[in-house]
Amino acid sequence: MALVSAKGSYAIAAIFVLYEHHNENKPLKTELIAKLGSIPKNFLEQILLDLKKSGIVQSIRGAKGGYILAKPPQDILLIDIINSVEPECCTGICRTRNPALEALWSDFNKTIHNFLARPITIFDEYSLKARSQIDYCI
Repeated sequence: MALVSAKGSYAIAAIFVLYEHHNENKPLKTELIAKLGSIPKNFLEQILLDLKKSGIVQSIRGAKGGYILAKPPQDILLIDIINSVEPECCTGICRTRNPALEALWSDFNKTIHNFLARPITIFDEYSLKARSQIDYCI
């Protein structure tokens, strides 16, 4: 059961790449975002258009152009990214008339929404976790 489609996952990956480079104050080319985010370039172009329409990214024209975050990172929520590319995602996962199951799914939906209602600055926490994991493989 996937709550977020490939498009939503790639949108998060694209914003992660832009977030990692936002202090450099220069736009990133689509090709670089695709490479760093492991995103198919043609798919990424569609995603970036959706993110631009939603006001999450801004495109800069010209030879030194590309994409940047349109807002400060603390003002961009994970849910906004996902909703910009798949508006029906994560809404009302409940297909029952059983009151107990309705309550269960309601709590589930609230948990998902609360997690996704966090700003992209949470990427720092997960990057730190990833770097701190020790790999003992030889």
